[in-house]
Amino acid sequence: MLTLIRRAGLTQDDLAKLVDVDPGWINSIARGKKRPGAKLAAKLCAVLTAEIRKLEPDFGPLSIQQLDDSIGMDDRTQGQETQ
Repeated sequence: MLTLIRRAGLTQDDLAKLVDVDPGWINSIARGKKRPGAKLAAKLCAVLTAEIRKLEPDFGPLSIQQLDDSIGMDDRTQGQETQ
């Protein structure tokens, strides 16, 4: 995750502001001390323009369904979202 943060030209504090969490959370996730919920994981992926598979070592196993649920996707909208 740290590499993706740097590639995005962000600091951990910047990322925390963009996803509306305390900077300590980002630091804890990056150090493997905490794992984000599906909603935060989806926000982090969006900001870092990364696929969940690239962040899974930091996030732990999250199902695609959990991510879909966290961003409000359902069967009618799946596959129609572009990023």
